[in-house]
Amino acid sequence: MELCPNIVNLAMWTGPPYTDEEIMAVLDLQLTSLSVNLDGLYRCLPEKASKFHALFSCITHLDVSTVLPWNPHEVLIHFTALTHLAIPEQRTYQVLEDCLACCKTLKVLIWLSGEHLHKLLPVGDIRVVSVQCGRSYIMDWEEGARGREDMWSIAEAVVTDRLRVQGAKLAVEE
Repeated sequence: MELCPNIVNLAMWTGPPYTDEEIMAVLDLQLTSLSVNLDGLYRCLPEKASKFHALFSCITHLDVSTVLPWNPHEVLIHFTALTHLAIPEQRTYQVLEDCLACCKTLKVLIWLSGEHLHKLLPVGDIRVVSVQCGRSYIMDWEEGARGREDMWSIAEAVVTDRLRVQGAKLAVEE
């Protein structure tokens, strides 16, 4: 990564555990988008918290590739610029509520599942979108990294459409 210091979109799908070399190389980047096994990073967080702060505070798009074994608030509170969060299907919908509660700046929260695209989950928040990748997870990430349609752009379109419909309903009621 030393040869590519301008990386802004990174997928870390190896590990955990991540080596110190991997962690230190990532900390030097100015990432805005990260796809990662957060459990692997979370294990490193206590002893490297101050170093992670600079990295986490720039990330707007976070794709968590594993089921969350911890309280989302403990980790997500460090992602102060987060506007887009994707998490795999969890054991309970409460995780969605927890993520929404601790990430006040979220515009889109993707629930990656085998369910139908655009399904409104029983959370009552129009920012939550269930997305099923029609292509492989890796291909979706690659397309997004190239500026093409990916899960983020699909979910953004769903949320935008929901906001438009909601706005139209409010205008009719007035």
